[in-house]
Amino acid sequence: MVSAKTAKRVAALAVVAASVGSPARTPIAEPQEALAAPGRKVVLAELFTGTECPPCAAADTGFERILDAFSRDEVVVLQYHLDIPAPDPFSTEDAEARAYYYMADPQATGDQARWSVSLPRAFFDGREGMASGGPRGQGGDFFRRARDIIERVVVVAPTFRLDTRAGLGFEGGRVQVTVRTSRPEGGVDLRLHMVLYRDKLKYRGANGVSQHRYVVTQMLDGPRGARLAEGQSVTVVKRLPREQMQAADTGLVVFVQEAESHQVHDVRLIEFGEHLPDAVAEFNEGARRARSGDFAAAAGHLETAVEIDPNSARAQGTLGAVHARLGRSEQACVAFERALELDPRLATLHWNLAQLYATRQLAPEAIGHLEAFLAEEPSDERAGEARALLRKLRQ
Repeated sequence: MVSAKTAKRVAALAVVAASVGSPARTPIAEPQEALAAPGRKVVLAELFTGTECPPCAAADTGFERILDAFSRDEVVVLQYHLDIPAPDPFSTEDAEARAYYYMADPQATGDQARWSVSLPRAFFDGREGMASGGPRGQGGDFFRRARDIIERVVVVAPTFRLDTRAGLGFEGGRVQVTVRTSRPEGGVDLRLHMVLYRDKLKYRGANGVSQHRYVVTQMLDGPRGARLAEGQSVTVVKRLPREQMQAADTGLVVFVQEAESHQVHDVRLIEFGEHLPDAVAEFNEGARRARSGDFAAAAGHLETAVEIDPNSARAQGTLGAVHARLGRSEQACVAFERALELDPRLATLHWNLAQLYATRQLAPEAIGHLEAFLAEEPSDERAGEARALLRKLRQ
């Protein structure tokens, strides 16, 4: 039974199946000034399609061939499914809004915006490259035209670079993205997009395609993305449910796009699943090695844990203790200080730091931590020893 909301959306959207061989209306962007370091660009190929759209079969088949012909270091694919001309099990409000973002007049609203959407439509690095459809047998023609566009775009050195890191943290999954550029922006409205997808979804609709690749399920900051602050380097961290990041055939596509021109500058694909680094597993193994006295191995696992998720006071504190056992007093102090910054309630760490700073003959730092320890734990069994050390340091 189709819901009233879905029925309304379906009725409002128009089906305008473009004829096979229609030329692209907007040319691919000319290469812009590149970063100093040369390199090929990763291309973002976005397809707007629908399981109930017969002319979309050629586009779906063509995009499948793109995935076979190019690696994910060359081309990243996303599919947005729409309820055209009938409900699609993979459609989302984010996909619909993204279609309006690309295809509707910026001034259009309501039905006027909806009637501007047609399927299938393909965009390469944010610029329309193809607006043609047909039966599955014409998928080869679609692929060849798409390949020509991709091979022109992929040789362009990116003006921005994305560094991504993902792992399973102590309080859910963690994704860190750093955007780097050497080009002054001059007021360009840049947006960072983080798009969740599911791959290899099975469903056979009216167009006869039974497997659907890299289907968008959610745009974490909406269809227009999150505005980036200007600067040479900007870092963004997102938290996701741990179970979501452990699921097979799921992942995240990250890209930088100009809001007005739609030009995409760089893109990365992050595959989720069991292969992701796991901070909890590394911490548990590090703690086990420490209990057995193998502190060197313990330090390696704990360092990996805090690299994956640097915001765990427990992991930082344990790493500090292991560094101290290995005689690495300076590294131990760094880890303990970070743990206290994350959780000021860990009074014991003030005691640990006071002893380490005293050993390193850093009296002011040691005194500060002794005073903090005694203020927090005046009745602790170590309080007498702390007061004696404090008197000695003050002399």
